[in-house]
Amino acid sequence: MISYEMISDTAARLVIEGRLDMQQAPGLRQILGEARDRGARDLRLSMSAVEFMDSAGLAALVSGLKQAKNNGGSLIIENPSPAVRKVLELTLLDKVIPIEEGA
Repeated sequence: MISYEMISDTAARLVIEGRLDMQQAPGLRQILGEARDRGARDLRLSMSAVEFMDSAGLAALVSGLKQAKNNGGSLIIENPSPAVRKVLELTLLDKVIPIEEGA
């Protein structure tokens, strides 16, 4: 499940729960686009409740990062679950995508 809210005129927080896989990744891309269309340049993704993430989910994150940077903004992952953190570390994306704990 993915939900989002605008937290300012130029920022959105997305809450991602469950699995971020080939079934849910298109929905993440769609919601990232909706947030962008509403003016969000800065994206905060709360991922503490993500149980599993595959390459499709990872590709959606990278797409969101590119989209944010192309719009002069940023993408930050908040409180990644152990499953998300492991995938980010294995792919070295934890060096590219900022991670915030306790946000």
